[in-house]
Formats: sequence, C-alpha cells, structure tokens
Amino acid sequence: MYKLLLKIPFVLCLLLFSSCPIAKTAIDLFIYVDKPPFTVDKNAKLGLNYDFAAALNRHSKEFHYSIVHIPKPRILTVDNNPGVVLWTTPTWVDDTAMSKYDWILDLIPEQELYITHDKTMHYQEESSLHNKTIATVRSYTYFNLEKLFKNKLAIRVNVHNEKAVALMLMHKRADLGVIGLQTFEYFKRTIPDINDHLKILTGYNKVFQRSILISQSTPEIKQDIQGWLNSEEGKAEWQAIKDKWLLH
Repeated sequence: MYKLLLKIPFVLCLLLFSSCPIAKTAIDLFIYVDKPPFTVDKNAKLGLNYDFAAALNRHSKEFHYSIVHIPKPRILTVDNNPGVVLWTTPTWVDDTAMSKYDWILDLIPEQELYITHDKTMHYQEESSLHNKTIATVRSYTYFNLEKLFKNKLAIRVNVHNEKAVALMLMHKRADLGVIGLQTFEYFKRTIPDINDHLKILTGYNKVFQRSILISQSTPEIKQDIQGWLNSEEGKAEWQAIKDKWLLH
C-alpha cells in the first residue's frame, strides 16, 4: 500500500506533462519589403506577410514564425546570420551562385516599374531618363539607375516609401518614379485617382521573382517551409494568399 501511494505522484506528473503541448521554437521571418501588399498595417498585422506567417504556424509542429521588419541595409548583418529573409533575390544579396544561402525560389512574380504622370513620355534607352527628376525610396539601391545618378545625368529625389513616390508623381513633383509591380497594382486598387493620373512607362522591362533566403545552418527550417508549400493544404493556402494580395 505504501509503495502504491509513492507511485501516485509520479503517475500524476507523467499525465500532467504528457498533456502539455511541446513549446515551439521561435523563428523570426525578416522582411525589408515594408510596403503593401506585403505589409499593409503593422499594428493590425495586415498584409501578405502576416497571412503567410499565420499559415506556416498552423502547419508547423516545431516552429512559431513571427514577422520582423528591419531596414534593408541591415538585413544581412543581423548577428552575422540572417536566418530567414522573405521576398528577396539572390542578386540583391550577392548570391547568384546560390552558394552562401539556401533558397526557396520563385514564389512571387515582380517587376520594377517606371511610373510617370507625363502621358507623352516613353522609354527607349537609358538616355530617355537624362535630365529627369526620379522619385525613389531612401536607402533602396536601383542597379539600373545608379550610374545615371553617379554621373549626374538624372536627379534622384528620395522619399520614405513607394506610396510617397506615387503621391509625389500625382502632384507632379518629379518626372517619374520607381515602384514595384505588386505595390503599384495594390495602389491602383486602393487609391482610385492613380488610375487616372499615372501610367507605366512602356519600353522598360525588368522582371524578377521574389524568393525566400534561409541560412544554411538551419536546413530544418527550409524543410518545414518547403514541406508546407509542397503539401496539398499548403498549395491551397498559398494560392488563396496570392489571390487575395497579388497580381499573378
């Protein structure tokens, strides 16, 4: 009887701990694309990024994913280990050989657009931009324009974000501006005046795909995310997220 009484607390402890869920490992999803439709409202956690993280969290049994915004110049200096970076490209992080990081490639179609209020303006070659005032986002690198700015063949005017670029053009305070395709399409849906006042400058075509960068030291995270994307449930959820937020 005495031995039986001694076993009762042990059995109760086993039952207690077996009923407790195993804590998930916290994983930051770093994002420097701080613009709609990727991030619409940080406080309300509204936008494609948050829907993506929520879907991953429903799927993952090991990890809990959280969106963390960080300025673009600092994205690769986080503890010298970027972990997971959403919606970047191998070119931007100098990894075209894809040897520095692991990648989940080609998830979001994107295009760098030249936008203008001038319906007579056309793009034929780089010289079409000579002596133009170009609205851009502060701290962004525009590889196709850097030579123009450096040689003072065009004037760069920096603003806080791509919405400010669009508003600047609507007020005719620049000749043209640079806005991503997905963001411009979101603006067209949510700022009706843009459709009447701004147009895409035809003749310039820079298409690319946004991908996910993952540190090579954490292959289990790539496996977790890729597993969701490849699952039937994940395919349906990712398609629903794209239908909600993206032109694709």
